[in-house]
Amino acid sequence: MISTDKPEFILQSNLLCKDLGMDPKKVPFPQKILTPAELDQKREEYDEILSVVSFFGQKILHYLKGTPILLSVSDDQGFILHMMGDETIKKTINELGIRPGVQFTEDSMGTNVVSLSLKHNRTPIQIIGDDHYHEYLHGSACYGVAFHYTDVNDLLGDLIIMTAIDLQNPMLITLLATVADSIERELLLRKQNRKLNILNQIIMDNTRNGIVLTNREGEIIEFNQYAELFTGKSKSEMLGKQVQHLTSMGGYIYDVLQNGKTIEDIQMDFEQESTDDRLVCLFDAYPLYDEKKQLLGAFGQFRSITERVKAEEKFNYLANHDDLTKPPNRRFYKDKVNHLIRQSQESGDPFAVVCLDLDRFKIINDTLGHSSGDLLLTMVASRFRETLAPGDFVARMGGDEFMFAFPIVGMRRLFWKG
Repeated sequence: MISTDKPEFILQSNLLCKDLGMDPKKVPFPQKILTPAELDQKREEYDEILSVVSFFGQKILHYLKGTPILLSVSDDQGFILHMMGDETIKKTINELGIRPGVQFTEDSMGTNVVSLSLKHNRTPIQIIGDDHYHEYLHGSACYGVAFHYTDVNDLLGDLIIMTAIDLQNPMLITLLATVADSIERELLLRKQNRKLNILNQIIMDNTRNGIVLTNREGEIIEFNQYAELFTGKSKSEMLGKQVQHLTSMGGYIYDVLQNGKTIEDIQMDFEQESTDDRLVCLFDAYPLYDEKKQLLGAFGQFRSITERVKAEEKFNYLANHDDLTKPPNRRFYKDKVNHLIRQSQESGDPFAVVCLDLDRFKIINDTLGHSSGDLLLTMVASRFRETLAPGDFVARMGGDEFMFAFPIVGMRRLFWKG
């Protein structure tokens, strides 16, 4: 085919070949060919890219089924990494020394679609017939489109179609450009997903909240290390399981999935078998929706309030108990007796209140010291507690004064003992 109106980049490339003294009748030989080990290493570096290209490449071959074409992919330096398609074309060019591992440059291989599509990487390139400088390619039509990581404008390589000149079709360059665009979108999506996965891992593994994620069917798809700590169940054990297997919170999450409810601040206690300790958490659960408000799954988290609860329990204990002798104090006794009075008024059952103080306690303090007096109070309070029946209680009102309360059972026992 004789072309009278060649693109400028073709004319410049042909002129370069002439200036370099290339013989158009001779088949050029590449200056650099990767060793099998180097090719394997390069393919490993491009593994994800090659898998994406192969996926879309198979679609091109299926779409053009019956048309003999060879589809190839190169890296950003022009090394051919993979070929797929018509075996006859592949065998022919292999005999000419063109195979995976060969590097295409204008200086060594003349006017070729690989080098020019990488050089003009924003423009689809087609080289038809005698657009090629070397005559061995005058019977072929070649098309090339570069592809990138579009977020950083990083050139990755190019996609090439080679076919017989009789089968040239402008639609091939359009098809190739469309596929290259799809490849770029897929690569960008995978790259973004990797970043999201990293961020997700950082959040999931470094937050001090237990986190459980489910899909819309209620299967657990994420279970972080603090969820393992709180529940005593391993991630490998729980992934893929129905959320109802989490007896403490599974019902809440299931309710979220079924009814779209939002659940907040449900207090839960977890007993730690290894330490016999207790973890106290507040649990929240929310439904997750996509941009179309379709349910994706549920998010559950529980955050520890153990230290706060322990502090509150300690405060309440100190507020209601005598710090020295440990029995309840005047405040607790007053609340308890008021409760017994109301209970007695409702049921008609009597109860007894007894006041007791220690004779000559002041003499012990004055002669032996207050530490001895404190020790005596502690021993007396301990013996009081040991003699009480269930339901009875004793409180220290202050100094050496103690008050007892005996419900009806205790009262009968008191009379019986008397």
